[in-house]
Amino acid sequence: MARIKTRIENPTDAEGNPVDISTSTGGSNPAFHLVPEGVYPAVVDKLTQGSFRAKYGGIYNDASPDQKWEYWKLTPSVTLLNDAKTVINRQDWTLSVIRDGAMYRPDGDTTKSPIFGSTGGCQYMLQALGLISKDGDSYELDFDTDHITDRVVMVRVQHAGYNKSLKRNYEPAELHKLLVDFNGGLEYTFEELRGLVDRYNEAQGFSDGEGLRLKNYIMNWFGVRPEEAEENGWFVVAQHDRSAQVFLTEASYEGYLALCESAEDEEAGEDW
Repeated sequence: MARIKTRIENPTDAEGNPVDISTSTGGSNPAFHLVPEGVYPAVVDKLTQGSFRAKYGGIYNDASPDQKWEYWKLTPSVTLLNDAKTVINRQDWTLSVIRDGAMYRPDGDTTKSPIFGSTGGCQYMLQALGLISKDGDSYELDFDTDHITDRVVMVRVQHAGYNKSLKRNYEPAELHKLLVDFNGGLEYTFEELRGLVDRYNEAQGFSDGEGLRLKNYIMNWFGVRPEEAEENGWFVVAQHDRSAQVFLTEASYEGYLALCESAEDEEAGEDW
């Protein structure tokens, strides 16, 4: 076991103000506070690609020892354009099953998209970002996750829940049913939500810091209407073959073009 030891004299924040680093301040950060459910304009600040292994219904992957399939997922870092600049950055969206580096449907149905479009799938997020293009009867998806920043979309936010001690997540519909049932069948308001959860945890015998916790949860994605973009001063790149791509500012778009140009230069250098 490695021993880690140091002493920090009079720590301060970036502005030089004294700070207490012996306690966690994450809970007091307004960027992670619950917001009322509704549709919000938001900025996708970053998009990260990852992978996981899982089954595909009743179709097994006989080429793999665990008979599971490789999936790619996308994790956006989203900032709501509200006063608190609420951040939602730990929600994964499934892109597709991947075989030999390409998207694939294990059921062999080539008439359907390999991109997941149901709840938790990427399709509507990619459409809202203007990343799926149409060519006749075909559709194409071609983008670099490193280039997705400062993109404006609309998101429907609801509340979800989790319980670390039980290792249990609650989708919005599950959470709502759980709390309405506990509340004697009565609906609750946003202002009553935290108190209701506190009473639920107390009734279940959970101590402070344990039990049911709440989080903001993106339920749906929508593109930004041109009139909304113009009203808010966002920069619109209209495209004939797909939804418009909306950037936070014109400078954001110029930065995107610079990233694309740099990537093309790197590819040209590799080919050379």
